[in-house]
Amino acid sequence: MTTRWQMAANLTLALVAGLALPGGCPFVPPDPDVAQIRHGEDPLLPTLGDILRAIASQPPHASAEVTPAVVAGQRVLLDGSRSSHPEGDRLSYRWIQTGFGPRVTLEPSPFGSIAEFTAPTVTEPIELTFRLVVYTGFRAQSADVSVLVQPAAE
Repeated sequence: MTTRWQMAANLTLALVAGLALPGGCPFVPPDPDVAQIRHGEDPLLPTLGDILRAIASQPPHASAEVTPAVVAGQRVLLDGSRSSHPEGDRLSYRWIQTGFGPRVTLEPSPFGSIAEFTAPTVTEPIELTFRLVVYTGFRAQSADVSVLVQPAAE
């Protein structure tokens, strides 16, 4: 049992760290018990079988939308709700502001399929860019969007 646990733990660490397995071939557990070993005592951590299934699954599809141009002070909606997974796996989301320009606060949080912010006050047009990362735990895909913020009319 100790040998099988050590083998499963080492494989899991290699897979989570994104390292290639020796020989580049997929790991096949020697018996079904290996795939059911849980890491430590935490029931929320995946089994080795969960990890192997996740690696073999298709990546999610990230779909990000935004109004392309707004005026300073206007609310802006970042919409990733059309993102999907071909096998129906549950998705997690993360919005990240990229590039230069004034930083904005995403509401209610950057961890939902939809986030909003108030376009910052600017004296000249500026482009704000955002990346939506959609992931299933082991596979991820991203999509980028940009919004042009125009100065408010005086």
